[in-house]
Amino acid sequence: MDAAGTTGPRTGTVPLPGRESARAPVVAESAGAGGQPVAVVDDDDSVRRSLERLLAAGGIPTVTFASAEEYLAAGAGIDFRCLLLDIHLDGISGLQLAAGLAARGGAVPIIFLTGSDDELATAAIAAGHASAVLRKPIDVAALRAAITQATLASP
Repeated sequence: MDAAGTTGPRTGTVPLPGRESARAPVVAESAGAGGQPVAVVDDDDSVRRSLERLLAAGGIPTVTFASAEEYLAAGAGIDFRCLLLDIHLDGISGLQLAAGLAARGGAVPIIFLTGSDDELATAAIAAGHASAVLRKPIDVAALRAAITQATLASP
């Protein structure tokens, strides 16, 4: 229970290290949750909120971003457990973000999210840019398994 007398996930924004004027996107965690957060990058607000609630209910801290640009500006300094990344984002696409992170030597495991069967996502997995592709609507068991597998497979 928080100071306001409510229970459940806590959400808010926090200053980022070294960027006192910048604010991080929404951070959610369940009481007592620990460990590395999972990043969610999706331009659909309802998908971000749903994944945030689902992960928080499982005790997994979460940081959400509405775009690849937002992730690059605010999330680059955070050590994430994995990245749940929508393939089809406005601006920089999820595929472009994954390729850019890989080119920079990024080690965060990526799980692509898509609303359609996407050959590009399959190609990204083959190229080593992602550990899994999940089709929306997301199956909870498949999501948990993909996060576990991505976490165990990461260096």
